[in-house]
Amino acid sequence: MCEQMHAGAQAEQRIFVPWLRWGMLCCFVVFIFLLGGCADLSANPALRPTIVSSASNRSTPQLSVSPASVYAGSEVQITGSNWPDNSLILVTLADSEGRSGILSATNADSNGSLSTSFVYPVGERWLIQGTYSVVAYVGNGALQATAPISVDVASGPTPTNTPEATPTPEGTPTPEGTPTPLPTETPTNTPETQVVSDWRGEYWNNDSLSGTPVLMRNDAAIVFNWGTNAPSPELPEDFFSARWRNDIYFEEGLYRFYVEVDDGARVLINGVGILGEWREGPPRTAFVDYRLDAGVHSIQVEYFERAQRAVIRFWWERLDP
Repeated sequence: MCEQMHAGAQAEQRIFVPWLRWGMLCCFVVFIFLLGGCADLSANPALRPTIVSSASNRSTPQLSVSPASVYAGSEVQITGSNWPDNSLILVTLADSEGRSGILSATNADSNGSLSTSFVYPVGERWLIQGTYSVVAYVGNGALQATAPISVDVASGPTPTNTPEATPTPEGTPTPEGTPTPLPTETPTNTPETQVVSDWRGEYWNNDSLSGTPVLMRNDAAIVFNWGTNAPSPELPEDFFSARWRNDIYFEEGLYRFYVEVDDGARVLINGVGILGEWREGPPRTAFVDYRLDAGVHSIQVEYFERAQRAVIRFWWERLDP
């Protein structure tokens, strides 16, 4: 009986072993096939997973101006596309000698488009008949675009020379408190090409700079056209005022300082009033020529709004080479 059971076990073992060997061989073949398939997948670019880059595919920023021919006091409309989303855009004029001060500042929208405007300056340098460049650039200077603009002497009045004497100061108003000055770096280039660091802006809910400011913030440039709106929800649409301060490096030379304003504005340098339009009135542009020594100078611009349209723009240009 035992011998029969032993013989049966040996027979089953002889049958099982070949099947086990064939099973292992089949598994090995399948493994090699799968391995080859994976190798083909990685080697075939068409089968690789697509990696989507987060970088922007936008082309070079574009800029256009309207009208293309202007004179002093003309309102110039600026539009553009392909700018970095929500980026700060600054606008200046440029000729062979350099740039003007900042004439407009705005933010591109979430689609990279921009729309702004500025009043063409009354400086004699920019009123010589010919073609100039409107230059728009992001706040850090990394990207810029230009568009031509021409001056048509026949379309404007004959420019008049303004004496270079400093007007009688209106007097230095009593400060409402001296904030900590913003740190500024001494630039190595001329003021016409430098990007001025932020201004410290203080805003009041009255038209006399009285009391404690209801809003304090940094403004990249004093270039605002609020229309009939308030600068901020904390302020009323009418009867508000503002003050901006900055310490800026200038090369020695003669400079022309401008304000475009509705209603009133005045400019002080190192605490001395040099330009005063401190009165209620319609939109207008005023300027004064003022000589500065080389070094850092404290610039202060004050503004008030009574009713209707609210506009304040401040810039400068160097007159002597």
